Amino acid sequence: APEAAAPASEATPAMGTEPTAEDSGKDGDPQETALQLVEKTRDLASDAVEYMLSCVDPTVAVIGAKLWYPDGTLQHGGGYREPGSSGFGHLDHRAKVGSITAPTELEFVTLAAALIRRKAFFDVRGYDERFDCYCEDADFCLSVRQKGWKVIYQPKATGIHIESVSTSTAEKLAFIEASSKLLTEKWKWYFVKNKHNSFGTF
Repeated sequence: APEAAAPASEATPAMGTEPTAEDSGKDGDPQETALQLVEKTRDLASDAVEYMLSCVDPTVAVIGAKLWYPDGTLQHGGGYREPGSSGFGHLDHRAKVGSITAPTELEFVTLAAALIRRKAFFDVRGYDERFDCYCEDADFCLSVRQKGWKVIYQPKATGIHIESVSTSTAEKLAFIEASSKLLTEKWKWYFVKNKHNSFGTF
């Protein structure tokens, strides 16, 4: 089974105040985006933010990064969903080389390290707090995409992520089960509609 998405509940997004009318049209302005890092993401490459900012345009809500484990294998090479599945996994998990080599629009990216547009964040009222741990990022990506925004994976932006060290194995399994059930229930209509598609539509 695909590895579950990284927990966004450990994240501390610095979104600031809700954007005003004066903020509109400032695409590419770093003040229009916020960098989110979960607690155990470290060693973000010095040029990672620059690469993520290169993907900013008026249609993009989220720009995710390529994340490695400390042992040099991939933790997140982009997100994917098998046709017929009701959840997401990490592409190229534990591989040595990622298969996506250029910025690509996806259904989902992990928010363990991501650039998020402030306007899009407030457009969907942030995270659904019913998710205690795990799947918040998948839910958020679906929510912004439903509003018409794009989710982009930028493989040239890289960092290291020490996954799940803040939860025990038993806690992790319990969180994944509960969050996966909630994600499936909330987005059942989407998964059913797109059961034959690897990239869903709304």
